[in-house]
Amino acid sequence: SQVVFTLDGNQLPPITLDATGIARYTTSTLSLGQHTMTASYAGATDFLSATDVEKTQVIVPPDTITTIASNLNPSNLGDSVTFTAGVATASAQGVTPTGAVTFKDGTASFATVLVTPKGTLNIAQTTISTLGAGTHNITAIYSGDAATSASVSPVLVQQVDYPLTVPPPGY
Repeated sequence: SQVVFTLDGNQLPPITLDATGIARYTTSTLSLGQHTMTASYAGATDFLSATDVEKTQVIVPPDTITTIASNLNPSNLGDSVTFTAGVATASAQGVTPTGAVTFKDGTASFATVLVTPKGTLNIAQTTISTLGAGTHNITAIYSGDAATSASVSPVLVQQVDYPLTVPPPGY
């Protein structure tokens, strides 16, 4: 006996039931989004038929992991600090993230940069020299793209000090 599977309205070749009465269809080529599969069994002399058992499968983009690093931490007031965000897929091999990274100081965005491949890494970089004195909670927020999901880096605490040659306000 055989089961006929239909995937997104397209009939697949019939699959013969195994010794335990199960027919399996396996694929790794489904695109992102929702897919509908139906199974129809014509029956046999000692089994009734079954038709249009429907199952929906949703393929979601792979998770990403976003990291952030500073080239100068602590820095002095007025220093140029370069923040580098790295974006990697958590599970899918061969998927290159292509979305954008928004860099934030607390809740305020200060740059949005496209992710570009650099060797085996996928990075976005920005340089800023206008951070005020004190601590800054810097995050990198990856937007995701058609093939990968969005993610947020852990907080990087950037310390900005007054240079020794400039007295702090009120001194």
